[in-house]
Amino acid sequence: MNAQVAQALASAFETLPTENIVQTMSLLSDLDSLQALTQTCPRMYSCFYSDPGKITCKVLQREIRTDVLPEAIAVFETATRNQTLAGNGRQTVADRLDAEILVTRHTAETRLTPSTEITLAQAFQMRDFHLHVRYFAEDFAAESLTLATRAGSPPQPPPSLEEVARFERAFYRYELFCNTCFEGVRVGKRSGLSPHTQRALLFDTIAPWEGEQLGCIYDYLMRKIAPAYNEMAEHDVHWAVFNPNLSPVEFLDLSYLNPFLARGLAFLRQVGEATTYTEVSRLLPERQNPDHIFLHSMLGIAKNQEGPHDADPDGLGATRLCNFTDAHERRYVGQPFFQDQDGGPEYAWRWAHQESRSKRFMWTGQTSCLRRWGYVFWDRTRLNDFGLNSGAWASWTHQLPSGPFTIPSNWLEGYPMTSPSRLSLRTRLAIDEVGGSGWWDESDETRIVWPAGSDPNVMMERVAQNLAIGLLGTSSSLSQARLLRHTTLP
Repeated sequence: MNAQVAQALASAFETLPTENIVQTMSLLSDLDSLQALTQTCPRMYSCFYSDPGKITCKVLQREIRTDVLPEAIAVFETATRNQTLAGNGRQTVADRLDAEILVTRHTAETRLTPSTEITLAQAFQMRDFHLHVRYFAEDFAAESLTLATRAGSPPQPPPSLEEVARFERAFYRYELFCNTCFEGVRVGKRSGLSPHTQRALLFDTIAPWEGEQLGCIYDYLMRKIAPAYNEMAEHDVHWAVFNPNLSPVEFLDLSYLNPFLARGLAFLRQVGEATTYTEVSRLLPERQNPDHIFLHSMLGIAKNQEGPHDADPDGLGATRLCNFTDAHERRYVGQPFFQDQDGGPEYAWRWAHQESRSKRFMWTGQTSCLRRWGYVFWDRTRLNDFGLNSGAWASWTHQLPSGPFTIPSNWLEGYPMTSPSRLSLRTRLAIDEVGGSGWWDESDETRIVWPAGSDPNVMMERVAQNLAIGLLGTSSSLSQARLLRHTTLP
């Protein structure tokens, strides 16, 4: 088609009635095409703004599945609220009540569709965040099926659209938790919502298998950022100074990882994709104070209880799932947030917890290996292929790499976080004391950043002497100090 013909067709399109052009815009497959069309000429721009909300809403539903869109809306609105609060500089009681209303509205029986008041710019924000959600959903699904195949399962087809949607909804719920329970995911600062209120808003409104989905997400995200965390814990000078008295084994405490996990999916994707120390140190410049109240602690409390030791006057909590009555089901299982027509997630969860009591329905060590496989995300047909009823599933699930919370004979086996040696911590502390920073390893001292004009050899001599003095109270030469470091410290 030559330029003249194309121009003639374009001119003919512009002469169509406005309602025809609006309908055509509404049928576009993505927001980028819509924006490009509105910018072609004044006529297209005018037609779009004759009903911008309706057109944008229609196109957005082709970017984000309608059975995922309510979660996307909730995340967008809570994120927008957090940005407003950050601009005000403080959070008031009224703001927290607004958060409660917002989350409750999005967990009601009627699932929301986009408002026709949504702007094109807002739709792009939702789409851009959805790209992070889609990335993690597809990565976790592919990782889980690959893991299962390597462990001896039958060959598996790619995830179905419904399975991917389950992963997406769970990742959105994770982000909703971060947005609601922290004033800003950018800084991981805790909000004024009490743990009890958090549970009432976000956890008592979901079924246990949906809680297990969140547990799967938590485990997965921890594995994704653990390499970056380990890089800093083992080599960064500044991280060793965070707490000079910190025991090496305390680096394995999940509470130190939680403040990073609280910063949301966009941040966690950057951390997970960082490949160099420079990139990692920019994202994780310093260790954070531990946060013991996070997603895993919320999941560790039984449904409709205020804490792990909540009173159980009627004795319902002592009953195993296989012996549940209707009263047990209403109190400890309830209705799911999303009515999944397939039923695979519920089926898998009930299979895995038949002998469990209510306090062990979510995020426990006994299902750690299954969570690694994402067992509560799959369609019923896939579960049947795995031989759920025949017992074949159990014959290969034990071969999966143990999750971070399983404690095998060697309790550190399979754990995603590593512990630096006492030698490493003390050496890096000594480097900081003489003005050094950056990256250090026993086998590579060339990446330390010294003050301008410093001689690295002289500075390391001072480091060695400080180490020796700290250990034995005496000075020594560099070679003696190096030997001392190996013979004195574990």
